[in-house]
Amino acid sequence: MTSLAHDSRRFERPSVLRRWLPLAVAAPQLSPHWRDWLGTRDSLTARLAALVGGTITVRIHAEHAAIPLGDEARRLELPQRRLAWIREVVLEHERRPLIAARSVVPLDELPREVRLLGHRALGQWLFAHPGVTRSAIELTPQALPIAGHHGLGTRRSVFHHRRCRLLVQESFLSEAGRLMAAEPARFRLESHRRQCPYRPR
Repeated sequence: MTSLAHDSRRFERPSVLRRWLPLAVAAPQLSPHWRDWLGTRDSLTARLAALVGGTITVRIHAEHAAIPLGDEARRLELPQRRLAWIREVVLEHERRPLIAARSVVPLDELPREVRLLGHRALGQWLFAHPGVTRSAIELTPQALPIAGHHGLGTRRSVFHHRRCRLLVQESFLSEAGRLMAAEPARFRLESHRRQCPYRPR
């Protein structure tokens, strides 16, 4: 029997609770450039590929069934200790890490295609289905503790596909911030500094 788990390293759990704010609440604290990136509702992978002018690759950090974190279970309205499929990956360009991502899907709702994604981006599957809906985006200044990377802030939202709920969390890493700062974007009014793009009041 094939194991559901793929775990290249010890699975890491945050030692502190994350505080999430709706994008609309955090927006006044964001530069227009960061607000545009954090608030984009299109495929982040596709937008990153356009930014770097190349291919975005997926490095798997962990894939297995586990009990989600408390704030994840609450966001998905899951009963206590309900199992979910946890997938942690890092999106890279030419071995440079850009985004650390963690997705959580209730195990009894898990589509076979999501379990078998392998080194394909989850967004590639999500945005191929026109019936998928997405919740409002929330933000936190804390990074996901994936593979020791340090992030500039994290966003999350819940996707719905038929009876399946998928919580997707994406931390913007320092290299992504550097590339975005160099982007000749019409929204950018100020230089990016190596710090979290916003902090809760």
